[in-house]
Amino acid sequence: DDLPAQAVSFTITGGVDSGLFQIVGNELQFIAAP
Repeated sequence: DDLPAQAVSFTITGGVDSGLFQIVGNELQFIAAP
């Protein structure tokens, strides 16, 4: 038996480098390339 699908969410919280990344859809991206 398959389990029903559940929504998954991600957030970036805290950390020195957190301002360098963003989550767009299902991808983790650099805000500006290093």
